[in-house]
Amino acid sequence: MGLALKLWLYLTPPACLPSILFFSDFYGQVSFFSAPIFIVLGINGGYWNTAHLLHEYEHHESGEFFVMQGRLYNDSLSIDGLQWQARDALSNFKITYTTFPCEQDIHFTFYGDVGTGNPLNSEYASSVTYNRNTGEHMSSYDIRSAPFLSVFLDSFRPLHFGLFGGMAVRVLWCVVGLMPLILSFTGVYMWLVRRKKKRAKKLRLQSIAATSEGETEVNPLSI
Repeated sequence: MGLALKLWLYLTPPACLPSILFFSDFYGQVSFFSAPIFIVLGINGGYWNTAHLLHEYEHHESGEFFVMQGRLYNDSLSIDGLQWQARDALSNFKITYTTFPCEQDIHFTFYGDVGTGNPLNSEYASSVTYNRNTGEHMSSYDIRSAPFLSVFLDSFRPLHFGLFGGMAVRVLWCVVGLMPLILSFTGVYMWLVRRKKKRAKKLRLQSIAATSEGETEVNPLSI
């Protein structure tokens, strides 16, 4: 009980404290509560950046990039027909994103959600791929039967964007995302206040020293 009371008093400073102490406590409180979210965002962002760089290095090592001159799929294929087939390929499959052929080794892929009930599964967790020339089914990926590592990596998207807990979590993620900007202002404010105090203290000491020297010069005992 005593530890909880101390923590509460630390996290809720009295309103009568000077502004510098308030901003100092605010700075510490925000950093304390935001640190776990920043760690999650940092891990997710680092993973995606690394994966993107490796992908670019693997597919464009020579420095040459494929330039699409026209459609890379059979014009006679029905996109709507492929979507209906994709919905039937996986149970409860709801399409949320479609990838069209844009490079030589890319086919039609329909990404979506299969309603796992797990809030940490992204809306692109499952997919169905069809050949861009023949329209034949090539592969299906169901997050419900995926290994743990794949499910873990898929959870990065909801965790990064705050999509796992409704609007309340999204608002929290948005506010936390603004914290570095707010902390920069409070940090500059505290620095300016402390700098002003140091200058005032230095001037006061100089004034005291000058007064002491003046008294020494006119002291009759020194004559």
